[in-house]
Amino acid sequence: MLGIVIPNALAIIIISSMSFTMSQNNNIVWVGIVSLPLLMGMISQYYWRDLTLNKYDYIKYHLLNLAVAFFWSWFLIGRKL
Repeated sequence: MLGIVIPNALAIIIISSMSFTMSQNNNIVWVGIVSLPLLMGMISQYYWRDLTLNKYDYIKYHLLNLAVAFFWSWFLIGRKL
């Protein structure tokens, strides 16, 4: 569960702090689209490394993490799929 909660909480903190500190420019696009999902995946894998999961369980966890990230993106930022 921490592999889903912590990466999404970190993403919310990063996006909200960037929206307060940056004006409208293209740097937020790079962090929001490329770097942040990569960072979220690495944090998730860090928390899932000790679990004995098969490949289908990893896929289920990643899809759940993706669904939570899409929800927060839609709810907080207003971005669409």
